[in-house]
Amino acid sequence: MYTRHAVAVLVSETLLIVGLEWVPGRDAEHVHLFDDLGIDSLDGYDVAFMLEQKLGSASEEQNFASTFTIRSVIESACELLRRSGRFIEG
Repeated sequence: MYTRHAVAVLVSETLLIVGLEWVPGRDAEHVHLFDDLGIDSLDGYDVAFMLEQKLGSASEEQNFASTFTIRSVIESACELLRRSGRFIEG
């Protein structure tokens, strides 16, 4: 089971793997992956793949590569987890 905070931490850890830093609670969620963090499309696909693997989702269920801000990545992951019954509100 995941909370929103746990998802944010997972996103942060995943970004660190590709050499980008975003800290939940310290950094704003409106940060743009491409414009603010400088992520390129290849890194974007790497992040999407890693999140899909960690969350146990298939790319046809959720396409993280189409998200552009930290908030949209977190919200997409939370929605996926809600639909699979693995998300705790609050």
